[in-house]
Amino acid sequence: MKKSQVITLFNLLDSMKTKESNSKFSYVVAKNKKIIQKEIEVIEEVQTEMNKLISEFSKERNELITKLGEKNENGAYEIKAEDKENINLFIEEESNLKEKYKDNLDSYHEKLDQFEEILQEEIEFDLYKIKDIEILPDFITPEMIEFFMGIELID
Repeated sequence: MKKSQVITLFNLLDSMKTKESNSKFSYVVAKNKKIIQKEIEVIEEVQTEMNKLISEFSKERNELITKLGEKNENGAYEIKAEDKENINLFIEEESNLKEKYKDNLDSYHEKLDQFEEILQEEIEFDLYKIKDIEILPDFITPEMIEFFMGIELID
């Protein structure tokens, strides 16, 4: 299984903890989360370190959007497409920010490329397999089953 699939599996299993299911399936979910937890922690640590490189840039960029934009229906700030003046001002100011944080952004993109390569690496886990598909709860979609079969979680 690729490391990117480990992330997908963990997020999928994590999303199931709030759903009602039978004890056998709940056991499979909990057991497999525990098996892959260490790898997830390492991946999250690398992501955190990478994000530190762009945190000041992101903070200043977000402040710029807040200053020039308006809250949308979701509560997030955005600059409306019809607001040409503020869009042009944003583009100019963002360009200045990119120049100010050029070294950090370059380093971030270099590390991001390396990180994406890492996510394509194969890793093996001795996952606790689903031996009887009858234990699958009703909320499991065909896409989930296909994913589980692809990583050989279902025997």
